[in-house]
Amino acid sequence: MVYQSYLWILGFSVISLACFAESLSLDTYLKYVDATSPYLQRSHYLMAQYDAKAESARRKQAWLLSGDAHWTRESPSPANRLFESPSPRTQTGISTQLSKPIWATGGQVSVTHSLHKFEQKSSPLSLLGSQQSMQPNPLYRRSFGLSYRHPLMQNTTGTQSKLDYELAKSTIKYHRILRAETDESFRLNQYNNYLIWAHYYAKALIINDRLMLATALYADNQAKYSNNLIEGLELLQSKHYLNQQKMGNSQAKLMLKSHQSQLASALNYPAILTSTPNLNLYKIPNLNTAPMTHSWRVIETLVAQKNTNQLLQNALSDQQKPKLDIVINADWHDRLNAQNRVSDYGLMDKQVMLEFSTPLGRQSIRAELDALSHEAHGIQQTINHELNQQIAHKNQLESDYQRLRMHYNLQTTAVDLHRQMVNEEQRLYEQGRRSLTFVLQSQDAEHVAKLAVLETAVHLHRIVAEHNALLDRLP
Repeated sequence: MVYQSYLWILGFSVISLACFAESLSLDTYLKYVDATSPYLQRSHYLMAQYDAKAESARRKQAWLLSGDAHWTRESPSPANRLFESPSPRTQTGISTQLSKPIWATGGQVSVTHSLHKFEQKSSPLSLLGSQQSMQPNPLYRRSFGLSYRHPLMQNTTGTQSKLDYELAKSTIKYHRILRAETDESFRLNQYNNYLIWAHYYAKALIINDRLMLATALYADNQAKYSNNLIEGLELLQSKHYLNQQKMGNSQAKLMLKSHQSQLASALNYPAILTSTPNLNLYKIPNLNTAPMTHSWRVIETLVAQKNTNQLLQNALSDQQKPKLDIVINADWHDRLNAQNRVSDYGLMDKQVMLEFSTPLGRQSIRAELDALSHEAHGIQQTINHELNQQIAHKNQLESDYQRLRMHYNLQTTAVDLHRQMVNEEQRLYEQGRRSLTFVLQSQDAEHVAKLAVLETAVHLHRIVAEHNALLDRLP
């Protein structure tokens, strides 16, 4: 029969086009996005930058080497005939120091070593008939010192010493969580783009089937009109119906090609232009309702902000305390000169000091503490609000999924019933008891039902993906 020939030819052409186009799976698509996306690469480099800043702050507790060299020339005091020399005094020296903060105690240990040379021409002194200098010239001095500073009130546990490092770690944690959340949102968006592509492709196939039906109907009516079996109005109606389906098919292809072009351009992925999506939209994934083993990332970012706030509050509260440090110094030294060289550090000086300081006014610190306290309260309120929003969103998605899943089952049943009606209309037509128009109309109704099933299936896929992203479970 004429309509069967048209259906077979058009169906073969559609199948051939689908076979020659290369299919692109969702996994391949997402792997390409992960490997080539500038957005994800930029996110990676930003984290590396924050890690480097934290490492820089951590290295502040390492040993620090410092040193200095000096040359000094002092004018003499008014000469004392017995003990003072009228000549200027020259001092040359070099010293090095190793120091290291002890974050656990807030203290600091230092090791120093210095060499000094003193020169001053002195008037000779007559003793027992001989001329002798008042002091060895030049005079050498070397020393080795050990010092430890320990806080007794402020910074007793290293609150101030390790503040920068603790803030850097908190910042890294915040940005790592934020990065995971934004990356997941980006991947969800890319998943939805692929889903739209698969949707447009499946819709184009269904609409093309409707075009095949309209073409077959018009061909059949042309044959009938040639045999004077139908009126010209019926032929005109079938032609109008065919034109409508051509416009619908053209629009479906336009939307498909437009989305393909947009994807290929945005991702720099030309293969999309010559590929077809490989995703079975009618295989509805189950909703993952397993209990969460961790908090939502959006909540964790707020908790990280609150932890940073607490670090600053602790540091400011510590700054309100007076600064009282005990400093213990031990210095070993000797004196060397041209006439008498000493080879050991036989002299030792010991010193214990208490250093105290306190600001007379702390209004600025109190104001900052008040501001941080209000900020912490606001963050906690935001946490409570976001937690309620996340739970409500989760419950809404799960409720929508259950309702849509029931509706999808009813729609698939309707498609089965339409298919049975098509078969029955086909049987009656072959027996000559029904016209071809009723057969094609029943097939058209079946395709309308298929479009409705497709829309629901796509919606279910979106809900599952959004639910996974909400629970931080998106693959």
